[in-house]
Amino acid sequence: MRGASVEPRDVVGKIDTRSNELHSIAIAGSGQLLASGGQENIVKVFDAETGESIYRLAGCLKGINHVEFNSDSSLLMAASSDNTARIWQLDTGRQYKSLSGHIGRVVKSRFSLDSSRVFTYSQDRTVKVWDLQRGLCVKTLFTVSSCHDISLLNTEGSRIVTAHMDNTIRTWDTLTGAKLQEANIHSEPVMSASVGRNGRWILTNSRDGSLHLVDSSTLDVEMTLTAPGYCPNRSYASASLSPDERFALAGSTDGRLYLWDLTAGGRLLNKMDVHRSPVCDSVWSPSGSRVFSAEQHRYVMMMQ
Repeated sequence: MRGASVEPRDVVGKIDTRSNELHSIAIAGSGQLLASGGQENIVKVFDAETGESIYRLAGCLKGINHVEFNSDSSLLMAASSDNTARIWQLDTGRQYKSLSGHIGRVVKSRFSLDSSRVFTYSQDRTVKVWDLQRGLCVKTLFTVSSCHDISLLNTEGSRIVTAHMDNTIRTWDTLTGAKLQEANIHSEPVMSASVGRNGRWILTNSRDGSLHLVDSSTLDVEMTLTAPGYCPNRSYASASLSPDERFALAGSTDGRLYLWDLTAGGRLLNKMDVHRSPVCDSVWSPSGSRVFSAEQHRYVMMMQ
């Protein structure tokens, strides 16, 4: 059941992924599974409560840049440096689809809500839209400049936002391939663009050390979040909104997690000494009762 998100304060668990370098984590919609991907070419799945290893999913030929569950937690997808996105069925642990067609490493991959479509971004500067059942690319968008992130602005993915190295975010119509809007809102590359649950807000995270809360319809910056000492990872850095969109969370190279209260004008609530190496990813549980954060070297911490 979803309620008010809880301000994380204490470390309540630790998952040892036994990975030399982590890049991405994801929590299943059920809240019961956590996936990790990193420099090695194996996707790992754990019990999110106990940290017990459940699956080691093989198939990728190079490292993993991003992992994501679909909405009903039946599928898990990995964006890989082998230029593919691969999808596994979680009831069997078997590979379901391999989506190939990019000519550069795949940086991010996203499911539509009903899992009928998949959206991938590659270093070849294209976003591809895939019919998942057929495993075919049905649209290719050319993104002008290199991206770090893509996110869906609605459940079917007919509108998406991309976060760019040229300090800009752009929105796109994936049915026509047309660029809708763009906004140069940071002074350095934008590392992530996360979308809130209702699609109204985009939370951006930049190498300039600031986060912006952006209106998704106008791309106007409504709030800017900063904190002394905050410095995002230059390669893998995400920021996330809590499920009720009250909090913004981001990890720093100093191993700290930074938490802002969006209902109080973006006031910094806490900076928590959690990790011993740079933070590469952090996600909320679907209920908002826990936070999972990954440091670049090996460990995922559970907080509530």
